[in-house]
Amino acid sequence: MMNFSKSPARYGNIKEITERVFVLQSIDENFEISPTDESGAEVTIITRFLHDGRVAKRDQFSFEKLEHTDLYYYNEFKKLIKTIRTDSTGKEIGKTITRYNEKGLMIEYITYCDPETIDFTFNYQYNSESYLISETHSCQDNKKDITFFEYLPDSRVRILKNKDIEGRVTGKTMEFYNEARYLVLSRDYDEKGYMTREVKDKYDVHGNIVKTIIIHHTQNGIEEIIHNYEYWFDSQNNWVKNHHYMNNEFISMVVRELVYL
Repeated sequence: MMNFSKSPARYGNIKEITERVFVLQSIDENFEISPTDESGAEVTIITRFLHDGRVAKRDQFSFEKLEHTDLYYYNEFKKLIKTIRTDSTGKEIGKTITRYNEKGLMIEYITYCDPETIDFTFNYQYNSESYLISETHSCQDNKKDITFFEYLPDSRVRILKNKDIEGRVTGKTMEFYNEARYLVLSRDYDEKGYMTREVKDKYDVHGNIVKTIIIHHTQNGIEEIIHNYEYWFDSQNNWVKNHHYMNNEFISMVVRELVYL
């Protein structure tokens, strides 16, 4: 099965990662930038890992106050089958359930907005080569939409066609991958076939994204937004700090503390 997901590698045996996000300037819906009034880490995420690198627990804090905790559960094949989310008092407030077929491919993913109420359901189908060919998404109001996946012969181009439950095409995305299977270019099209957005990604040698160019095609012309990311690394080549810039404006900083086994 071809892996089309993108997740930078972690090096070494990591026991715990603490991430602190400092937002220096905010961005509104019109992409206008303005300084924030807050000081200190807005979000802190502490992730604990099992000995084989799988996530065991994740705590998220807002200005040092615990917001929620996610617990991760796996089957005998080390596949994630359930997550439980609790609030700061330990009360369950949500969960996810994941099911697989006999090949170990995910065929259903269900999210709950509380312990009993289903929020979203995703169902997946694959071809004989274990390539994903369709994703059906349904929500509480029973509305459904389907995404069909097509692959060009070299397997570096994936086409996503979105359709509603009546079969009407609502949009299309073309994804282009490099030799390392990192997404480097995507183009979104509306139901009439007009390109609405183009996204270009660039990575460093460790697989961390260093630049994203987003080009919006509108009736008023083209609008380009450039995101740049700068990294600092420890002796294990894991990044411990990054800076995020948007159109050359310093937006945010993430500081990471890594504890190794």
